Amino acid sequence: MVTQGFHLARAVYIARSMGIDAKGIPADKHIYRGAEYNEAREVLARNKDFINVHMIKPQPKFLGPTICISGDGRQTHDEY
Repeated sequence: MVTQGFHLARAVYIARSMGIDAKGIPADKHIYRGAEYNEAREVLARNKDFINVHMIKPQPKFLGPTICISGDGRQTHDEY
């Protein structure tokens, strides 16, 4: 996964909890304004996601047909 460093650990944890062999790379080029707020928010988000992953286990809300990811992309090329 590639995402901002402040929530990278949480994203990898969730993926691994779902059986995905995930690895993460931070995409931060600089320190964001409000970094302290983001770090504090992550404490709450980690707790929420721990409860979701191990206790509540919510089902997906938006689930469509399975799309094979080894194709050439035409299946998801929308017409305008």
